[in-house]
Amino acid sequence: MIAAFASPGGEETSGLSRRATKSLSFEGVSGGKMNDPFARKSGLQRAAHSAVDAVVGNRWGSIRSVRTYQPLVALTFDDGPSSVWTPKILDILADYRSHATFFMLVENARRLPGLVHRVVAEGHEIGLHGFDHRRLAGGSRRSTRRMLAAAASELATISGEPVKYFRPPFGAQTVGSFLGERDAGLETVMWDLDSFDWSGLGEREVASEVIDRTEPGSIVLLHDTLADDPGCSFDRAVAAELIVDGLQRRTLQSTTVSGLLESGRVRRAAYFSLSTWCGSGARAFDEDPDRAR
Repeated sequence: MIAAFASPGGEETSGLSRRATKSLSFEGVSGGKMNDPFARKSGLQRAAHSAVDAVVGNRWGSIRSVRTYQPLVALTFDDGPSSVWTPKILDILADYRSHATFFMLVENARRLPGLVHRVVAEGHEIGLHGFDHRRLAGGSRRSTRRMLAAAASELATISGEPVKYFRPPFGAQTVGSFLGERDAGLETVMWDLDSFDWSGLGEREVASEVIDRTEPGSIVLLHDTLADDPGCSFDRAVAAELIVDGLQRRTLQSTTVSGLLESGRVRRAAYFSLSTWCGSGARAFDEDPDRAR
């Protein structure tokens, strides 16, 4: 069961990041990375998430999902645009009359402005994923603000649309970088369901897990390329079509993050490195340096 805490402004803070990027691990407690990426968290991990969210989520929580009674979900694609996969994914979304949010790297958008324009023209949404895929969690509040403000401005110029949302590379952030994101005028969007399309699983296995685990209001993490491994053999078009088709068979329709937020009450969670709160004895529960996100 997910414990939710009401927050001001008609929002909720989840007491459990059920599908957060990585299981919470304390040095000396966890045995390391799980072999099964879909394994459930332990009671200790759940309790730690709940405690952090209860204390700081209302004020410093990132968007993770929406409480809605409408059959809507948000598919989100990171690291693009990609000249190989993004056009194919756009074709699939058009065929199924679905929409998505693409969290783009400015360095890729610069190379493919026509593709950026196509994303916007077909009714999808563009969010910022950074200038490049470097981790921002080590930067100061001021440096993060300056970098992201410049990146958002350039991406808005390329796309012709304002940029409202940001997703940090690797899902990694500290309180300082999170405040820098806010200072730059950006709303941080995480997810409640990781597709694990970066993990080496096959297309059908990834799609099956997403279809089975997605609920109304879910924000699903996907990739239209991998910034750290763009040549990997995973067929992102096949996975996308299986997912969109499977969700529609469950009467779930994909929309943009903005569209999903309009459908219900925002749920937030505190996505920070625990070292921010607990000192050096804890590692991040929302980041994993081995992940190409």
